[in-house]
Amino acid sequence: MGTQQQTNVLPHAHADLLTDAAYDYYGLRLATCGLDQKIKIWKLDEATGSWSAEDEWKAHDAPIVKLSWAHPEHGSVIASCSFDRTVKIWEERRHEPKATSAVGRWANRATLVEARAS
Repeated sequence: MGTQQQTNVLPHAHADLLTDAAYDYYGLRLATCGLDQKIKIWKLDEATGSWSAEDEWKAHDAPIVKLSWAHPEHGSVIASCSFDRTVKIWEERRHEPKATSAVGRWANRATLVEARAS
């Protein structure tokens, strides 16, 4: 049984440091965020084992610290939190073409402001 090394798994992931990564429930999509204030969605090509960028948008006004996928029973939903002291809920609109706006298919459905640690 041979071993295969993966290099450059996420080519050009972010313009700055990547701060978090989270797989969706099925492990076929990966969301990443970073100091560049962007969220990127990656899709796995199961045939080749490679990841390709599916969507990217500026999600916050400061570095993004954490993100998490919701259970698929709620649809394609991601929560993100940032040093701008907001938590945002993003929902994918699958019927929208990829490049219709700066956010593409992902719509901001809710924003919690002035979020603070307790």
